[in-house]
Amino acid sequence: MDLKILTASGILSMYCVEAIFIFLHNEIVELFEMVGMWFFINLAFIAVEICIEFPYQVQGYYKRKYAEEYRQWEGKSQIEWYGEKYFNKHILGTSKEEKTGNSDLANVQIIGSEKIHKAVLSGQRKKM
Repeated sequence: MDLKILTASGILSMYCVEAIFIFLHNEIVELFEMVGMWFFINLAFIAVEICIEFPYQVQGYYKRKYAEEYRQWEGKSQIEWYGEKYFNKHILGTSKEEKTGNSDLANVQIIGSEKIHKAVLSGQRKKM
């Protein structure tokens, strides 16, 4: 009778130990699966950035670095390229200003902007 109890308890304990090892093995496997998925998802995001976003970032970088060359290449006037506010504030009256535009509309805008610029300067001189 003692042998049957001992054998039954041995078998039961052997099943418990085996269940614990299987549980721990499954947890370790799940941990490696999660780390692997995290790694491959990061690779997917990097691939998306390289394939989709990077060309636009390079194009924007070069358009900002060589703005005048791109403006002339696209055939736009300074006002069309920079906008009227930026043109009046940063370009009008400097060495960057082109006196001839590429279209009649650009010429009219440049002449109008020059008149505004001269009026503002004359108004500032009168105040002084």
